[in-house]
Amino acid sequence: MEKDEVRAGLESLAATRKSFSLMDLSRALSYMGTLEELQAEIWPLIPETGFAAQVERGKVRFERRGPQKTISPDPGRTGAVRGFLRAPGVPGWWEDRVEAYIGKKTGKSWDDPAVRERIRQAILAQKAQYWKEGDTRRIGYRKGYAVMAYLAYQAPGYFIQAEHLLLMLLERGFLKEGMRILDAGTGPGTFTSAILDFSRRIGGFSADIFPVERSDEFADAFRELHHPGREDPGGIRIHPPLQGDLSTLPQASLPTSLDLAVFQNVLNEIPDERERLAVLAKISGLLAPGGLVLIAEPADYQNATQLRKGALAAVSAGALALVAPCRYPWGLHCDPASCWSFEEQPPVAPPPLMRKVAEAGDAYRFLNTDIKYSWVLLREKTAGGDSVRPPEGRYTRLSALRQVKGRTVDLLVTVMSPDIGDTATHVFKICDGTAKKPVFAVLPSFHTTAENAPLLSRVYGDVAVLSGVTVRFNTAKDAWNILVTRQSRVTPLPAGAEAIPDDLQ
Repeated sequence: MEKDEVRAGLESLAATRKSFSLMDLSRALSYMGTLEELQAEIWPLIPETGFAAQVERGKVRFERRGPQKTISPDPGRTGAVRGFLRAPGVPGWWEDRVEAYIGKKTGKSWDDPAVRERIRQAILAQKAQYWKEGDTRRIGYRKGYAVMAYLAYQAPGYFIQAEHLLLMLLERGFLKEGMRILDAGTGPGTFTSAILDFSRRIGGFSADIFPVERSDEFADAFRELHHPGREDPGGIRIHPPLQGDLSTLPQASLPTSLDLAVFQNVLNEIPDERERLAVLAKISGLLAPGGLVLIAEPADYQNATQLRKGALAAVSAGALALVAPCRYPWGLHCDPASCWSFEEQPPVAPPPLMRKVAEAGDAYRFLNTDIKYSWVLLREKTAGGDSVRPPEGRYTRLSALRQVKGRTVDLLVTVMSPDIGDTATHVFKICDGTAKKPVFAVLPSFHTTAENAPLLSRVYGDVAVLSGVTVRFNTAKDAWNILVTRQSRVTPLPAGAEAIPDDLQ
């Protein structure tokens, strides 16, 4: 069936009715198969019709989508969020809901010593399992205390991580009014909660959130921590969680016309690479034109490099286009195996539950306040990705550094790390998609000038021209060092200012 046929059928029904069913559409299209067959056939066609669809309480619901207004990343909005994130802590309303959930689940106060001890033991068990590798790695949340351990130990950091990611989307102009967001593998709804908090900070942002979760215990916690089916005063409507495994859920059971699909610390729990790729392909078929997929994983080497490999595999498979943080001025891809890159943000203040759990000794085992993560942003394929249009000039590719070792050159690069140096020497991982070995920009503090200081304010995914820098090789680290000196200049490229659609195949 062609999408024009589906569009015509939906338009005809919408012209005469406020609501209509899948049976009504079947009749309008004179469809000869079953309703299940019709739903499976039309589902990936709906995003391009200007309509959206989802299954609610066993029934298919269609709705027309109007034009969406981009949320302006004005200084008032971004400043409010940045101020909060400089010394972040989870909001009191979220802490209250978590404590109430624990009380309801256990029949005791969240501060009861026996409850805290069981949460401690569950945290230790989770940590032991999480750091296993290969087929022995099995992460599950089938018991109530496993969920409470997650809420006490992992959720606060992931909550703040989500707010950083939402700020990144706002500043890049990707947040709009009336978005449809899939929170894939939502768990107890940490990312959903962050959206609620974020929307209250910036104002003017509304969205329908569709959570998906396979664990019964997590789904129960989600329902206790949120109000599915009821619109939040900030304009956020949370739909009841769809329970099931993303690997096996039929595409036609998921909502269509998604503006954003979020996988926060989810795909790393799918051990098979082909299975992860199949999940992304399934979701890519449900994206609205220009729709985005945001994937965030822990910052350790295995997860961070696996994220890069998976993203490039999805791009190569033709399902999605790469948007950020990787931007390739020469249209070539780097080797993900050498790309251990991540963001690091100010730590989260331990909420009362985390502090209490850590009181009984060995506090370091139960305090989890670091915010370190790797992320990638992909886009619906027809919208294309973003590469960089090189400014006028002659630039050395990082793949050619051996030929210019010891010489002074100009580079066009993406900054792929925070400052991983120290007060004496600033160090940033850089990439242009061509390097075969790790490359680092090195700026000694005594070489800092007004001309090269912009490097210090670059963040993960920013693009910059490094002019007059010296190429050196670090034999001990088997990596290239790009020395930024007093004679060097760093010129930032504003996000999007030089972006052009790019087919990365």
